[in-house]
Amino acid sequence: MDTLASIARELSRAGARPNSSHIAASLRDLIDRGLLAADDPLPSEHDLCRALGVGRSTVRAALASLVDEGLVVRKSGSGTFVAPATMRRSLNSLYDFSGEVKKAGMTPTSQVLSFECVQPPSGVARALQLFDTEKPTYRIERLRLADDIVMSLETSYLPCELFPGLTREQVAGSLYRALQKGWGVEAASAQEVYESVLLGKREAALLGRPARSAAFKVTRTAFDKLAHPFEVSQVIAPGDHTRYAAELKPAHTQWGPRQ
Repeated sequence: MDTLASIARELSRAGARPNSSHIAASLRDLIDRGLLAADDPLPSEHDLCRALGVGRSTVRAALASLVDEGLVVRKSGSGTFVAPATMRRSLNSLYDFSGEVKKAGMTPTSQVLSFECVQPPSGVARALQLFDTEKPTYRIERLRLADDIVMSLETSYLPCELFPGLTREQVAGSLYRALQKGWGVEAASAQEVYESVLLGKREAALLGRPARSAAFKVTRTAFDKLAHPFEVSQVIAPGDHTRYAAELKPAHTQWGPRQ
């Protein structure tokens, strides 16, 4: 595909002299439609300026806005490229990997790395309110993928007594859907802790990243409708294709006479 020609055609429909917003919108549209795929190079700033008849500052502003959105990345000495698939997640609602991936127009899959019954770590046992330390949990380690692109490494712990008969095959898809269908347990709320970490050798190899590269670590405890904890999970997501968004509002303040 001739990227320059495609951008020029998009801009010609607008009629007006292109500005940075028009150029960014045209490139965004090509990416959204799949005409520019992950790791595809963008034309150089010089070529964009010459083809579109605009100044370098206009082109740089357009590309900067796409970098801020996580749609493109700059590689020193190489140019600007379409970014790898990015997991964009809102922090304002309960997390469902499969649902989020489908909303992004991709196909979610899971690769089960391990499925076993174990004695949980002490912190996990406390979070699950397993006061009898002999009670085992399922430990499920999975790679989560979107359109066959590895997005995260997820390790989940579930009390074995709550989900008797759970199988490896059942957790190869949406874990929450399997728990709801098989045992009537549905996530009603969750608590999450976010940390920035550096990938260890094994994690980096599984996620296809260099060792000690940046990543997010999310530790999550999920609760059912009766506020009973039923899952503790740890998600490791590479920092270069994970974006978290939160909607922040002012704290509610009531004015009136002091009580």
